[in-house]
Amino acid sequence: WTFIDKTGKEIIEPIYESISPFKEGFTAVQLKSRYGYIDNTGKLITEIKYAAAEDFKDGFAIVKYSGYSFDNNYSFIDTTGKEVPLERYNSIKRVSPNYFLINDMVGKKGIVTIAGKKIIEMKYDKISMAAGVITAVDAKGIIFKFDKEGKLIN
Repeated sequence: WTFIDKTGKEIIEPIYESISPFKEGFTAVQLKSRYGYIDNTGKLITEIKYAAAEDFKDGFAIVKYSGYSFDNNYSFIDTTGKEVPLERYNSIKRVSPNYFLINDMVGKKGIVTIAGKKIIEMKYDKISMAAGVITAVDAKGIIFKFDKEGKLIN
């Protein structure tokens, strides 16, 4: 796969097995079943080392380090290709521009910010976020409501 400009000039050398659409000036590329990121000039901003690589959104992308589901292998990278210094999680899902639902290996959930600050500890069975309110349900079915800073509001 490759990209060409309006004149037909090749922008990215055709060495990759797959190339995702560009988001925020970056795209994930695949080579030998591993992923990395390039900028819109074709320059690598990360090593090609990830098992999975999601699109950039709001300056960050979620990456998966290995193909195994039993290890904590998800984290974030920024647009310079640097890994955000925080724990790796069993899974990560964006629930708002700056908040992410995190899971541990036994399915307990929490909320973390893109800066790595844990807002809600990973100890709940269910978590949702709407209108700036985080709702968490524990193993006994007790419902807790938190503000965006993680302060209990009910």
